[in-house]
Amino acid sequence: MKTTLLTLRGAKSRSRTFCDPNKMLINGFKFGRISVDGQYFDDDIILIPPELKCPWWRTEGHKLFAADMVEILRYSPEILIIGSGVNGHMDVPTGTITEMESAGMEVEVLLTKDACARFNELTGADRMVAAALHLAC
Repeated sequence: MKTTLLTLRGAKSRSRTFCDPNKMLINGFKFGRISVDGQYFDDDIILIPPELKCPWWRTEGHKLFAADMVEILRYSPEILIIGSGVNGHMDVPTGTITEMESAGMEVEVLLTKDACARFNELTGADRMVAAALHLAC
């Protein structure tokens, strides 16, 4: 399967033109599907404004390690939002959180629906934020 790394600068969503290259908007989320700036994706995703990576695969599927987020480590956001799935079935070990925090970022682990809302909230507040979102279970 091909990995897509897109830059959504100037991308149009259904509700507005997205002008700021450092911001993204999650337009919608449901089990297995997310809309970012009006484009739909059916695989887990990493958002590092203005880029995204889809599909995003982890070393152990439903377990998250810092090594699964090298792009985020390079970006070094203020805040990392992790969406652990619709029902929170993606395991995020304490060691993973500690490693990301030691790289200088705050980490929030939420159900993916809540993670999407939090990402939009922080992006709207001009915070430097990244997200790693599991779209299923």
